[in-house]
Amino acid sequence: MRKIGWAHRRGIEEALARFGIDTRGAADGWGATLDSVYDGAIEALTSLDASFAKALAIIAEG
Repeated sequence: MRKIGWAHRRGIEEALARFGIDTRGAADGWGATLDSVYDGAIEALTSLDASFAKALAIIAEG
């Protein structure tokens, strides 16, 4: 069980690291960390939306 718990925590830490978030910053709670995750997701989705808009504009021109 200890190994499973460690692997799960490591997976969470690796996933948050993709957003540049260190889990040690969550010592006071996960609120600020979750805000950072949401902000990163919003930025990624906004960028993806812009990429799709450009691709559709190119297709429409063709």
